[in-house]
Amino acid sequence: MKTFPSVLFVCTGNICRSPTAEIIWSRKLKDLGFKKLPKFDSAGTTAYHVGEAPDYRMQRALRGAGYQPFGRSRLVHQTDIQEFDLVIGMSNSHIRHMRQTFADYAKLLHRLNLFSELCDLNEVTDIPDPYYGGEDGFINVVRLIENGCDNLIRKIKMDQI
Repeated sequence: MKTFPSVLFVCTGNICRSPTAEIIWSRKLKDLGFKKLPKFDSAGTTAYHVGEAPDYRMQRALRGAGYQPFGRSRLVHQTDIQEFDLVIGMSNSHIRHMRQTFADYAKLLHRLNLFSELCDLNEVTDIPDPYYGGEDGFINVVRLIENGCDNLIRKIKMDQI
């Protein structure tokens, strides 16, 4: 089987979008039949929710789509930029934050990618933050992230990433 890169998904508090990507990515990798899963994780750009489980509304949306939520929020660290092959931000603000925060690692910043560039369902520049909205926003995020993860797998298999 093709060697897959290690992937870190990043959002603001690491309780909605990035853990959703981590959970969906985990399932997609298992479905590919990996005996040993490539390294993956999620993190946040702020410490607001460190140690918390994914938002209960996101957990409900994930379960509704057939996923089992897991994980605890953590803050993205400079070592992540060094250790992960791909660091995928859920919005342009996450990419900007990491470029500023980890400027000393300029030679590694090519590892930063914008998740919405993987989505082809509709015109999105950022994966929307569902935190302040209703249930439909959480369901939409699951749908967008499933699409982006499928496209990421396709690009990896085609050596486009």
